[in-house]
Amino acid sequence: MQYLKPVVAEVSPNLYTAAKSANLGANEVNQVEQMSYAIKEHRRLKKLDDEAARKSFDRLNTKAQEQLKFCLRMQNISSHFLLLQIECRAY
Repeated sequence: MQYLKPVVAEVSPNLYTAAKSANLGANEVNQVEQMSYAIKEHRRLKKLDDEAARKSFDRLNTKAQEQLKFCLRMQNISSHFLLLQIECRAY
């Protein structure tokens, strides 16, 4: 069983439970964790006013900015697809 970082449970307890029971591989665990970090950062930025959010985003390194942009663009599709994959593997 792969270790999952606490950020996954913080962002989505249900995703954490599903991922733990799905016996994910290292690459899949990394994807779940990266998506969780992106969602956590998105939630943090959403709480800020526009200018503060932009400045905070601009301070992120380029890789983090790109991951955040990609994850958030794909969030609706990816989260549903990932949960379906995890649920299928659990059976």
